[in-house]
Amino acid sequence: MQEDESYSILGTLRYDPQLTTITEDKEGTSTFLTVKSNWGSYHLPSDDNGYKFPDSFDLNDVRIKTELGDSTKVNFSGNKYAIIDITQYNSTKYDDIRHIRSILLERFLFYEQQIGRMIFTAKALGLRAIPSPQSIQELLLQGIVGHKGYNWDSRSNLITALKKNNSTYKMRILLDKEGVLQIQRTEIPTLPYSINYFYKNILGGVLESTEPTWDIFLDDYPIISSRFTTYKTTNRDHYDFARRVLQQKVSAYRTDDSMAKSEILLFNKDNIITEGSITNIAVNVTDENGTKYVTPFLTSGCLCGTMRYYLLKKGYIEEGVIQKSSINVGDSILLFNGVMGCVKGIVRG
Repeated sequence: MQEDESYSILGTLRYDPQLTTITEDKEGTSTFLTVKSNWGSYHLPSDDNGYKFPDSFDLNDVRIKTELGDSTKVNFSGNKYAIIDITQYNSTKYDDIRHIRSILLERFLFYEQQIGRMIFTAKALGLRAIPSPQSIQELLLQGIVGHKGYNWDSRSNLITALKKNNSTYKMRILLDKEGVLQIQRTEIPTLPYSINYFYKNILGGVLESTEPTWDIFLDDYPIISSRFTTYKTTNRDHYDFARRVLQQKVSAYRTDDSMAKSEILLFNKDNIITEGSITNIAVNVTDENGTKYVTPFLTSGCLCGTMRYYLLKKGYIEEGVIQKSSINVGDSILLFNGVMGCVKGIVRG
């Protein structure tokens, strides 16, 4: 890769109003919003910004010396309710505006880890202008309503956004080399509310009862590991090429040649599986200790994904080496990213 190639640092987040449940109740002349987090005990700590890297690093440090944090601090859990009085403002009770903002941010899947990764990537790739977490937060909040100039310091505006923005979005944040931020919003299907929403819908792939719904194919060509496979940017030529191969394989496998619910497994020059073209992956492995899901080490050249990080922190998967030769037709594989969560697929070829 040439150092002067044009690219932007990329962050993609899921905005999901079902991650909080809101009910409106009246008591006398007052109206209350009752808000419940549907993350439950599945929250990561609020001060957990994702992968921990050395202060002084190079690409090999990123691949080898990563570690997971161990903070136990949390936001608000699934059995704790946040009560917002719409008709009155008691500033002695809490910082109301900050409180409502925090509830909106609960709806961004892995908000802290996504922002932490973007800022770390900006530093690692040598950007001169590093955005503050606050500036990214403001951009995301603007993305909820779909236009600039919305006053997020207004309590009534915050409550309106909390009550009326019921669509689910893929938020795409772009940060160019000059430090300019942009956001793109795409509506994606909103899932029906259910008890244990996060577990059933975001973590659904890890459930034993979940049937594979994705078709997975093995790439024909090795991928060259680089900073653009470790860090998430718009430089995606290597992934785009793999997806063209995937299109051919899908067309040969089924009459419906749509790319929906299909993925391709990538491998490096050492014939070690790295990831998918739009997902991190974990393979079902059985050994003397039982059955487990194993995801490739960062040393393979895979992306340091936020959902990958989450599943590792929570113990749903562990790291290991996955040889290309160990992949067989019929194998069950987890696919995951920070927008769709975790799903299950089956190797077709």
